[in-house]
Amino acid sequence: MDLGALQTVAGETAFLRAVIAAQPVGRHKHFHLLQIRESIRRETGHLVSVEEVLRKSESLWNIEELDRRYADEELHANASNASLDGSYDCANDTLIQRGKRG
Repeated sequence: MDLGALQTVAGETAFLRAVIAAQPVGRHKHFHLLQIRESIRRETGHLVSVEEVLRKSESLWNIEELDRRYADEELHANASNASLDGSYDCANDTLIQRGKRG
C-alpha cells in the first residue's frame, strides 16, 4: 500500500476526480470512500487506504459540517416528498398520517 500516493500530482488529481463522482459525505459515506479508493487505484495503479482517503478529504473540507448539511438536505427532501395523505414532521423525521405517527 502506497500511503504517499495522494501527495503526488497524479494522485491528487485522481483523488479530486473521484470525489467529484462520489462525495465522501452522507449516510453512505463509507461506500463512497471505497468507491473513491477504487477509482484512485484504477487511475494511478496505487492502492491507498480508506483512512488515507478520509484524511485527505478532511484536510481539504470540513467533512463533519458537510455531513450535517447533507443530513439536513436529506431531511428536507424527505419532507417535500411526503404523501399527500399525511404531513411530514421535520423535527421527528416521521410521516404523520391523519393524526397518527408512523
